Amino acid sequence: MKIKEWRKQKGFNLIEMLTVVFILASIVQLMIPNVRLALYKSKLTACQSNLRNIATAVRLYHTDYEAYPEDLTTLTPSFISTVPTCPSVGRDTYSAGYEIDGQNYTVSCNGTNHSEVHLDENQPYYNDTRGLGP
Repeated sequence: MKIKEWRKQKGFNLIEMLTVVFILASIVQLMIPNVRLALYKSKLTACQSNLRNIATAVRLYHTDYEAYPEDLTTLTPSFISTVPTCPSVGRDTYSAGYEIDGQNYTVSCNGTNHSEVHLDENQPYYNDTRGLGP
């Protein structure tokens, strides 16, 4: 086969195709951990937002009744429509993490739902004196 004839052929040979597939697989392999971490962090941010909303409802309840609610279901439907669910678990973890200690309260995401972003058990939390915790 002459060189001129070989150059006129169109398409890819096997080596070129395998090289492209290998490069694309390497790029995808590098991206997967970053995408997963971003997903976990977005769920943590949504959970922290839920905690702030619950804390606002608890403060509004305290303003109206001069006492903290005994449980979070007392807040529905007047102060919040429903007790939110943690996006990492898909169920209400905040009711089990609600505690009243005299004149202070704490609401936490009960369990180890955010261990992927290196948070300990019952974190994140919202405390009326310290604010939002990790």
